[in-house]
Amino acid sequence: MPAPAPTEQNKPIAEIPSSQGSTAGNPGISGDAPGSSEWGPAKRIGFALLAPVVATVVRYYLMTWMGDTAPLVLYPVAILLSALFGGLVGGAVSTVVSSALSWWVFLADAPSETVALRIFALMLNGSVISIIGERIRIERRRANSGDRALRNALSESGQARQALAMQARVLESMAEGVCVFREQGQILFTNPAFDQMFGAERNSLLGTNVADLKDSPPEEARRRYAAALAEARRTNCWEGEQYHRNARGDVFQTHTHITPIQLDQEWCYVSVQEDVTEKRRADEAMHALNQDLRNRVQEMTTLLEVLPIGIGIATDATANNIQTNRALAKTLRIDVTANASLTAAEGERPRGFRIFHEGQEVAADQLPLQQAARLGVEIRDLELDVVFDDGAVSRLLEYAVPLFDDQGRPRGSIGAFLDISERRAAEREREQLVAALTKHGRELSVLSNAAQEVNKVLDASAILRTLVRAALQITEASAGAALLQYPGAPQRPYYRRGDDSATESEPRDADELGAANWVLRHRSPYLANTAATDEVVSPRARELLGIENLVCLPIVGRDDSLLGCLELQNKPGGFSTGDVVKLQALAAGASIALENARLLSQIREADRRKDDFLAMLAHELRNPLAPLRSSVDVLLMLDDGDDTMRQLRGVMDRQISHMGRIIDDLLDVSRITRGRIELRKEQLDWTKLVSDGVEALSGVFDAGGHALRTDFPDSPIWIEGDSTRMAQVLDNLLSNARKFTNSGGEITVRLTAIEDGRRAVLEVCDTGIGVSSEDLGRIFDIFTQADRSLDRRRGGLGLGLALVKGLVDLHGGCVEARSPGIGAGCTIRIELPTIAAPNSVSNDRESPVVERPSLRVIIVEDNRDAAETLRILLETLGHRAATAYEGRGGIELARSFRADAIICDIGLPEMDGFHVARAVRETPELADVRLIALTGYGRDADIRRALESGFDAHLTKPADASQLLHVLADVRPADSWQCEPKAVAEP
Repeated sequence: MPAPAPTEQNKPIAEIPSSQGSTAGNPGISGDAPGSSEWGPAKRIGFALLAPVVATVVRYYLMTWMGDTAPLVLYPVAILLSALFGGLVGGAVSTVVSSALSWWVFLADAPSETVALRIFALMLNGSVISIIGERIRIERRRANSGDRALRNALSESGQARQALAMQARVLESMAEGVCVFREQGQILFTNPAFDQMFGAERNSLLGTNVADLKDSPPEEARRRYAAALAEARRTNCWEGEQYHRNARGDVFQTHTHITPIQLDQEWCYVSVQEDVTEKRRADEAMHALNQDLRNRVQEMTTLLEVLPIGIGIATDATANNIQTNRALAKTLRIDVTANASLTAAEGERPRGFRIFHEGQEVAADQLPLQQAARLGVEIRDLELDVVFDDGAVSRLLEYAVPLFDDQGRPRGSIGAFLDISERRAAEREREQLVAALTKHGRELSVLSNAAQEVNKVLDASAILRTLVRAALQITEASAGAALLQYPGAPQRPYYRRGDDSATESEPRDADELGAANWVLRHRSPYLANTAATDEVVSPRARELLGIENLVCLPIVGRDDSLLGCLELQNKPGGFSTGDVVKLQALAAGASIALENARLLSQIREADRRKDDFLAMLAHELRNPLAPLRSSVDVLLMLDDGDDTMRQLRGVMDRQISHMGRIIDDLLDVSRITRGRIELRKEQLDWTKLVSDGVEALSGVFDAGGHALRTDFPDSPIWIEGDSTRMAQVLDNLLSNARKFTNSGGEITVRLTAIEDGRRAVLEVCDTGIGVSSEDLGRIFDIFTQADRSLDRRRGGLGLGLALVKGLVDLHGGCVEARSPGIGAGCTIRIELPTIAAPNSVSNDRESPVVERPSLRVIIVEDNRDAAETLRILLETLGHRAATAYEGRGGIELARSFRADAIICDIGLPEMDGFHVARAVRETPELADVRLIALTGYGRDADIRRALESGFDAHLTKPADASQLLHVLADVRPADSWQCEPKAVAEP
């Protein structure tokens, strides 16, 4: 089957431009190397032969300190230079020579498999580098022609390359597994999540066949993959469920997307896999739980139908509708489907009988079910006579209890009716029956109350307390215990005496209970009324708890898993099989609650792990940004007048700020969705805040070629809100409009008051790419992205508008998006409630410019790059700085001279930043030093813990120069110095 022509979505990688931004005016980038255009073929080939030789000599002399690690590290540089000066032929010659020299000089003694793999990798990398070098060489020649259209193309190519780099970083950080493989199945690329999913070392799956990872025979797996790839080529995407087996032999299920791409005229495929094993298990568990509940309802309904005791259930709070089981319907001589309520509507009331108590007819609204439902009270041991029209009389012993809703309000009632007519003559027998019914009623009440209490809590310990307390009431035993046996459950038994008396020695595990071990091992009930001679009852339990008799039974979950056991001890007269039946019913109800508690515990643990992952992700992303931020701040201060360097410094500054903002947005969205964000509300002039924010970004819009229009009212519009968060909302809206509007487009910011000034409306309108009607409904969802093009020039994480909506909702406002369609622009409209103008408005005055004194600052940071760049930044700002790479060294350095401030990381080896802060505060000579935490941990809990540990301020990486100046603004230098600061304190 011929391969389809490449589309815009699967353009070959070889066709993607490789330069970034305009290269005009930069001879080191835009043109060939000096004199390269005069070189003939002989010089180019000579350079291609000489470069690997020089690389070999240099690497050989570097072996004295680098050892045998990375022996081929310099050859890609030689190949790249050969390709730049000699083109594709020069790169190919240099690749061949490099391979030969590396094998002869460095790999001659290595195993053949290692040599082959490394030579193959070098030649593959050399081929790619040669192609890239040839591409750069061609592009440089074209740039020297001065064609403006070519420069624009290079600018767009740079944006594409930047987007590709961002996509590479996204692939590395994705939670879904991603791999790229050839038509025949050989894997070319995997991201870390894919390797972790299959339990493999990083990149160890490269070269293996993707079909070998499936949980099926190889031939069948390859046949299925061939069908999937054919479908992917036909529809441009295949989606479905697959089963795989990882390195540990575990089978797991994934939801897989396979998309075809063309690489160097060869069709390859990108597979994105999401592990849905746990999700499917949870779905199956929930389905099983629902089925179990349905079965139990059916069992209860069947039980009510076959009970010889009449049961009536009032389904409303006035008991106007009463349903009966067959026994009660037979007693009242009505149809089982008829309404048995005497307070029902005239046409629905039953006929043929009246109700009397002690010779007096009982009003319909005073009957037991009506009173229980209306007043929420229990009616016990009430004897009523049912007098039929034919003169027959039936004596009923009635018991009614109310049913409550979730708010504790009566929603109906349930009653038990025992016909005692035939036993009226036998008083003793009647009394026994009444006592039995009363006891049964109490047991029903205990079971009902226990079921209600158990369903109200999702804590295993609380469920055990309710279970044991109910079991003691039902059996009248002297003591009871419950023990759980599943991961995460309370390990110690819950033990309770019937009289609540304390005991000096309580059971600590199953060995100190009477028959718990036997029941847990055999999964069946055990009854022993002669515990003193019983072989199963533990002698230790007889001695510790004084057991005379006991009954113990297992608690089994819905999937027949063993959750634990329930044991009752020392009942007067001993236990009966009836006690076992009642306890089994009680344990069955408790097992559902325990399963729910276990599921909730797992959900909470998963949520906690997700929060920890987000915090760690932010920390790991911020750490490498810190030295970059400091370096860029220093470069911005050292202006050498070169326009190109100034432009590059601006690019780095904006991109680092953008990366920090993405991290902050990610954490802010997470806090908002979990309701953990706090607002510091105050009276805000919304007009001034918006106009100041627009003015601050006007230079950015001008640089991007956007026309910015504003329409603000002359008078202030006052709102109540958090100024920082509202500024964040405005910044996200303006950045979003700028990102999705091409150069030459127009952006309008309009602020108005509506509803007689009670509501403020902010509209940000652009003439950009617009939004489809399909996407308008979900544009404010987290991770939703409007730009789905292959180059992803406007791509992001899809957090900005989700964060805007969350913050606006917290301020009591609403936000919506409007767009006529693709290419017709978009309008984001925010509506907020206004407040009355404050009585007095403080006039902000700019603080007088004060020359900042030079300070001595100690930097405690284990990342040497971050420490050194921060030291250079502080010295550029006019301060003296010294660095230490671990906590104890930082304290010793602080003691060696009188420092004014210490900037300390939190995640330090051996002695973390919290311990450093406490140690500094306990040192008298350092009592006045200002402690500043500079860390990648930025959660509210992290900030609070840092301040509690003794830090005066907390900065989240990457911190720029303005933030450092702010926290050092009120620090005054010490009166005298003991010595000069050391350059570095080594760990």
